[in-house]
Amino acid sequence: METTHSPKTHAEEKQNKNVEEQTNATQNRQTQLHETAWHELDSSFLPDYVHEDFIKAAKPFLPIDDIYNLWSKVHLACQKLNLSIPLDDVIESIITDFKQTIFKYKKGKIHTTFEGYFYRVVYSRLWHVKKTEHIQHWYNNLLS
Repeated sequence: METTHSPKTHAEEKQNKNVEEQTNATQNRQTQLHETAWHELDSSFLPDYVHEDFIKAAKPFLPIDDIYNLWSKVHLACQKLNLSIPLDDVIESIITDFKQTIFKYKKGKIHTTFEGYFYRVVYSRLWHVKKTEHIQHWYNNLLS
């Protein structure tokens, strides 16, 4: 006894085949992307919002994923403190903090994670900037 496929069944089979082909194509693309390791990428792959001076300071010491993570910590500190000054105005201080953190790490003086220590140093620096900014604003209001 021969079974004939109804047009609907044939259409469903065709649709299932298309879905399967798309899934295989997606998996192949993902596999190709994952074949490249982080350490094989250069700093040109970092997003534009990572400050170029910070990249230059960090590149000799860290792979790009760590540079990105540290810059994320800088942004987190800025957001928590709600700084009104642009990040460009304090980038030299942040780079100085990074260099001091590298020095302390090389000397074995950091007993927590490198990222955590760097975040606390940057947060402390930016807190002092915020405090100075706030005092200056208060003083200007007092005089006017």
